[in-house]
Amino acid sequence: MNNQPRGELVPGGLAMVYGLKNCQQFNGRVVELVNFLGAGDRYVSPISGDFCAAVYFGWLCVGDIGHPNHPEDYGCAVIDPANLLPIKPSADPLEITQQQEVEA
Repeated sequence: MNNQPRGELVPGGLAMVYGLKNCQQFNGRVVELVNFLGAGDRYVSPISGDFCAAVYFGWLCVGDIGHPNHPEDYGCAVIDPANLLPIKPSADPLEITQQQEVEA
């Protein structure tokens, strides 16, 4: 059983990107959280398979995101946790809509 508090950023969880000043086109996108990285941590890009180093601390995320300086790795990015809004698993809009239809 997962003992993590609801609303916390956790590996494998989903989050919405918001508040980016650079790459504003990615605000509102939903990403999957892979791993939390510290500045200088090395990791393998889940897209290209290349070894990379995190420039700053943040979450390695996959989804419809990227960085203009690394187009070969479009689909993953390291994002500051301050720019990630956790999505609760219970927040599935399809289930909410289906429940509203049943109650109508």
